[in-house]
Amino acid sequence: AEEIFFGRVTTGAASDLQQATRIARAMVMQYGMSASLGLRTYGEQQGNIFLGREFGQNRDYSEEAARLIDEEVRVILDRNYGRAKEVITQNRAQLVRLVDKLIEVETLDREQFEELMNAPEPEVAVDQPVEVLLPGD
Repeated sequence: AEEIFFGRVTTGAASDLQQATRIARAMVMQYGMSASLGLRTYGEQQGNIFLGREFGQNRDYSEEAARLIDEEVRVILDRNYGRAKEVITQNRAQLVRLVDKLIEVETLDREQFEELMNAPEPEVAVDQPVEVLLPGD
């Protein structure tokens, strides 16, 4: 959304990108959701959590598989980033209405949200001549 509305991506998108990368990597490595790598998991899960450490992984795949995993994650991210931009662009007017309303009231319940999203587009004035009055006229 930042890129579409402001023409650039800021550091504010970093956590979104980390989350998207984590999900894409899980799709490929844990759920077998990759046509090019097939239906299998990569990385043997270790279930021991000690002193707040995350689940670990034993690497049970080759360097070539690691390269293919990284490539597949990149493809998933690129494809879905493009799709997200398309959805935001197509629904820009609704997004602007939503932002304006949230600035006004801070929170919306489901009914208010649906009403706002289903409201007809406001009519925009067609270019009409504007009378300019200068001092002394």
